[in-house]
Amino acid sequence: MKKVIYQNFPIVTDEFEVFDEALYKIMEKDATGDVFYYYKDGTFLEMWKREKYFVYALYPSNSYFCLYKEFYASNGYIMRKGIDYVRGFAKGLWYDFDEKGILVKTTDYDAPFTFSFEDILAYCRAHRIEVTKGYQRIGFHNEIHRFVNADGSCYWTIEHLKRDDLIEAIYLDGKTGKEIKREDIEYINN
Repeated sequence: MKKVIYQNFPIVTDEFEVFDEALYKIMEKDATGDVFYYYKDGTFLEMWKREKYFVYALYPSNSYFCLYKEFYASNGYIMRKGIDYVRGFAKGLWYDFDEKGILVKTTDYDAPFTFSFEDILAYCRAHRIEVTKGYQRIGFHNEIHRFVNADGSCYWTIEHLKRDDLIEAIYLDGKTGKEIKREDIEYINN
């Protein structure tokens, strides 16, 4: 199988980490204490603290993917981390840690899918459906999601703006890529 190299693909490892409190402290925050920061190269950083967990999300410029990490609020130790498609699903290996920082679970979110994200990209190109890259804050942006059913079957959804007032959702089999169905969803742009 040919390995695909993505532009600005974030790197994630199974190594222990601690929330970067020093970075959080120096960053400008909104009224709720959340960090939303664009670097000069277009990379976007989100950091926030909630009662039970902290989040660090980095969206490299012009990338399909972002690096997502959750930390325990009690001690700042890593809780879980992995790579997300910027508009919809977990990709590749994700790592879960206990509150002591011990790796307790590794999940391969690509495993059940033989019709891959690369195949989805080719499908979208063939059907002239734009695939979102980078962080998108406002407006409607096409989304790609994937799901695994209890019986082990899996499928993809592609939601794109068909008209100004209509979203088309396309469902594709996660193993074969065969179209399962299409449905129209009313869209009201506020």
